[in-house]
Amino acid sequence: MRVAVIGLDGATFRVLDPLAKRGEIPTIAKLMKEGSKGQLETCLPHYTTPAWKCYSTGKDPSKLGVYNFYKIYIDKNNNRINTKLVNSTDFKAKEIWDYLSENGLRSCVINMHDTTPAKKINGIMVSDHILGDYYCHPPEINEILERLNYKDPDLWLVVDDKEKYAEILKKTIQSRFDLAKYFIEREGKNIDFLHLTIFHIDSVQHSFWNDFDVIAEFWNLIDENIKEILDLIRGIDEDTIVFLISDHGHVKKEGEFYLSEYLIQRGYLNIKRDYVSKFVYALGLDTSRLYNIFSKFGLLPLLRKSVPKNLRRRIPNKEGDVPADIVASRINLKKSKVIHGGSGILYLIEKDKKFIERIIRELEELKHPITKEKVIKRVYRKEELYSNCGEETPDLIIYPNDGYVISEHVGM
Repeated sequence: MRVAVIGLDGATFRVLDPLAKRGEIPTIAKLMKEGSKGQLETCLPHYTTPAWKCYSTGKDPSKLGVYNFYKIYIDKNNNRINTKLVNSTDFKAKEIWDYLSENGLRSCVINMHDTTPAKKINGIMVSDHILGDYYCHPPEINEILERLNYKDPDLWLVVDDKEKYAEILKKTIQSRFDLAKYFIEREGKNIDFLHLTIFHIDSVQHSFWNDFDVIAEFWNLIDENIKEILDLIRGIDEDTIVFLISDHGHVKKEGEFYLSEYLIQRGYLNIKRDYVSKFVYALGLDTSRLYNIFSKFGLLPLLRKSVPKNLRRRIPNKEGDVPADIVASRINLKKSKVIHGGSGILYLIEKDKKFIERIIRELEELKHPITKEKVIKRVYRKEELYSNCGEETPDLIIYPNDGYVISEHVGM
């Protein structure tokens, strides 16, 4: 093996440095001390999609044509917005393993984000499974995944049960490492390039940021597995170059900015309310309460099987909100001046220069009502960030201040 890359989603020195000083994560600490360590600048928007693909292709989001977990299509003729969840077919650029395949080199790619459905490469690809069932290449390794109990975690309705949530995430993270170790042991001598992504450490940090002991427990689990992988790799080739990388960092959440709601209140965005979601919420039902009810009677497996994913996403959370892409079909383009495409990206319907300057100024001057801190660090015009601007490129990209999250959700 020549190169091994382990991607750690949401990894940050805000966590790793203190853990290393406490004598924990010895393998990662040794790599940081004896290797090269640095803070990378991620892309904007700085989210898992498109950041991992920017790494694997070497291209910015405008050249990939993807800026978020879903794509926005503005149909002015029919006064509607169409959305599509992103998958691997939406990225047109070649990736590292494509170039390696063209040159006769073999790769093993496991759990790389946005690789569903898996493409044919010279080697092995096990996709991230965000969409649909197992996707892998070659297809026959599906049997291996089933044998190793390699599953996509079903986290719907368990987010508020912290103990259960952590238990599922531990098993999921371990299964990703177990699969990588299986392939290294089986055919490591024939693998030139290894990529493994550990995605759910990001989920852990989102959910347990205020409980450092839980975060430490997960990072020590990751560290132990990295040591085992490095031992296996060095048993094959001591000169293998190893990278630990991330797509973005992590910080304590100071506040959440409901951008679409803000635009609605300013009169810039017009949305018809969803009476189905509103009715469900009026009955006192949300994802948290549904979990408690069905868990009590042992009916969670039945609920997961019987409720389609598209309907699940219309069930509001305990704050009464639903995802922005679900709301998109109810946007009235004729009465809207701007569209929130998720992740802080804005598409302008109103192209007037004074309006653009006004909305940028208003967003950049926005302050937290209690702390008076600025919520937005900067609002970029697309030409300031991207090299390949077109009709699908968002017009404005919002960069929030540290600790502030731009919510994907919209009230009913």
